[in-house]
Amino acid sequence: MPLQLYYFHDPMCSWCWAFRPLWQEIAAGLLDHVNSQRVLGGLVPDTDQAQTTQTKKREDFQTFMDQVVVDLPEEKELLVILDNYCTHKKNDD
Repeated sequence: MPLQLYYFHDPMCSWCWAFRPLWQEIAAGLLDHVNSQRVLGGLVPDTDQAQTTQTKKREDFQTFMDQVVVDLPEEKELLVILDNYCTHKKNDD
């Protein structure tokens, strides 16, 4: 069974854009039995209003990941690699 690699990224995140060349290199070097798919994501709710003061917290990310796990078919295995979560965010709640 082929493996599926998902890369969740936020188009509004400069870190994600900086990671793009490395992602392209990773995707190009995958074995034939590994498929990759980019998925647009982010923790900003769908809105047409600027998000200048709203800050997401760990609980928001955990809620998002809990929903990913709920939606995952039972026969699938989930491995999560976080490229920069918390590297540019404060650790306080």
